[in-house]
Amino acid sequence: MNPSDVSLSWFYLATFLAGGVVGLSEIVSRYKDAPMNAATTWPGILYCLLNAGGSAAALALMLQMGWFKDLATGPVSNLIMQSILAATGTMAIFRSSLFTVRVGNADVSIGPAAFLQILMTATDRAVDRARAQPRAAAVQRIMTDIDFQKAKQALPTLCFGLMQNVSIQEQDTFGTIVAKLDSADMDDVFKTNNLGLALMNLVGEDVLSQAVGMLREDIAEIPQPIVQSLETLGLLRNLTFEASGRQLVEGCIFLANKSGDGKTNAGIDAEHGRIGAMTVSDRQKILLLSAALIGRFGEPLLKLALRALPENDPPRSLIPSPALAQAIRVLGDRVTPAHAIDACLILANRVQDAALRQQLGIEAERIASLPVSGTQQLLFLVSVLIGRFGEETVGRAVEGLGERPTGGTKVAPP
Repeated sequence: MNPSDVSLSWFYLATFLAGGVVGLSEIVSRYKDAPMNAATTWPGILYCLLNAGGSAAALALMLQMGWFKDLATGPVSNLIMQSILAATGTMAIFRSSLFTVRVGNADVSIGPAAFLQILMTATDRAVDRARAQPRAAAVQRIMTDIDFQKAKQALPTLCFGLMQNVSIQEQDTFGTIVAKLDSADMDDVFKTNNLGLALMNLVGEDVLSQAVGMLREDIAEIPQPIVQSLETLGLLRNLTFEASGRQLVEGCIFLANKSGDGKTNAGIDAEHGRIGAMTVSDRQKILLLSAALIGRFGEPLLKLALRALPENDPPRSLIPSPALAQAIRVLGDRVTPAHAIDACLILANRVQDAALRQQLGIEAERIASLPVSGTQQLLFLVSVLIGRFGEETVGRAVEGLGERPTGGTKVAPP
């Protein structure tokens, strides 16, 4: 068979593909957790194309110059041998260097190998950038709630057993990595994540996920309960979930400097919504919310946010001033507790606050049960209202009630 019977295009194509496979095999050997992700980056594609194009160019040069035309008997067999030589020979040429220069403490090769190394370094960086985010998300998902001390021996042993092809040298090297992690001065959460990343480099994401799933019951962390201190419980005493829960959340976010962190805010909003939907008492809801905020921000920051709330302001005098007390005595039985509460809510712009209205109604009922006169009961209620709204607001409310048309004389303002 003559070469004219077989189109040279097929030999060029075969040589081109063979050279590309050589470049691809080198990339794949460098990235064991996701080899094809490395090959599909632009530097990786350029690296493969350079090897493939170089092989095809080498074949064209051989045919043009008549080199190696006696490698085999027969023209077609000889052309096949030349194609193989072009594909493999290009790899050797591209990885050669003319001479080596000492720069600082490093030896730098001058020649085709230097350009190839630049492409390989660019491929490394491109792969690192492309894989960093999905690797971080995968490790966080797989290694959540895993105890490093429990997993440092059991998890690598199972992963290597599942793989079967991890060499003894690679296992020994990994043991050195685990020993360094174990002795490192860092939190166990960071050690766990680094353990997962190191294993992912050797066995890949799927095997790591499978191994963790098999061992999770044995290597999982024991959840630590969140218990509020007595000081925190004291600061929570005057709060209700309905009236103060949202303010407490926003205060913690502000003090933690997380106002612009959309992910954190969305997570806290979701927890706030779940707690609000629970069929438990308001007191239990505010305690659950405080525990969730401690888990995210810590108890010291929660205390700061609690102290900043108006419900935890320093105690102030609740005794009405003499002028206000005199105005209430003049009003006497003409003003009901409901009138006084409504007037204060309107002036404080809290008409829509159903929880506050309910609390004030409970206080009014408790005061109404006292064995004292109606005027004295109203004075007690005014003290409660001063504690909620301040004397200025209550004084304006009493003044407004005194100006209502009642058929009698107008009450002088306090």
